[in-house]
This record gives sequence, structure tokens and C-alpha cells, in this order.
Amino acid sequence: MKFQKAVSTARTLLLIALVFCVLGLTMGGAELATYRAVATGIAMLLVVVALYYIFRYCRCPYCGKQIFFGVSKATSCPRCRRNFVTGKKVKRNR
Repeated sequence: MKFQKAVSTARTLLLIALVFCVLGLTMGGAELATYRAVATGIAMLLVVVALYYIFRYCRCPYCGKQIFFGVSKATSCPRCRRNFVTGKKVKRNR
């Protein structure tokens, strides 16, 4: 799976998990306890799947370095300094 596809998939899964989490938190009353538990369980499952995508597929296609923190904003690899789209080396900012 390509890096950009993995990032967008993980981001989408996390947003859907956030929706289910908010849905679970806003349900009140004893009669909705089952739905609240189901919404929370789905949210937790989606977060686990998103973390799997990040750990498994969010690697630099050139050097293989794992990119975890800032993966949604990363445009180049922190180790080899190659752009993910073009593959060209990026100059280092000082």
C-alpha cells in the first residue's frame, strides 16, 4: 500500500472513531447503555485498526523508516530527506 493511501485511510478511520466516541458519550439514560457500549467498542476497534495501518504501512518508500509522529503532516522522510511524492531530496532547513 502506498504511503499517502495509508495515511488517508488511517486519518479516515480515526475520524470515524471520533464520531462513534462522541456518539457514545452523548447517549444518556439507562435504556441506551447497550448502544453506548457498542459505540464505544466500535470506536476502540477503529482506533486499533488505524494504529495497525500506521505501524504497518506508514513507512518511507525509499529507506523504510517508520513514520509515526506527524504522519498526517509529513511530506518528506526525516531520515533520508526524500519527498514522498516526487522522490527528490529535500534541502535541510536550518
